[in-house]
Amino acid sequence: MNLSVLQCVADWMGGEYRLVWDSNALRTEFNRIVAVLCAEASLALCRSQKLMARDCRKRMMDVSG
Repeated sequence: MNLSVLQCVADWMGGEYRLVWDSNALRTEFNRIVAVLCAEASLALCRSQKLMARDCRKRMMDVSG
């Protein structure tokens, strides 16, 4: 794995890059990253659903108006 990419990702996510990890630290960090990605994916889906609902309501109003 490209270590400079890991450093960049850690900085972007507001974390820190460690060269040496014990198994507990690695597990904890992995779980944190998974939680962040799941939360971001959920928010993206919610935004998408809200936009689709808004567009649907607008189309219905255009047809009835």
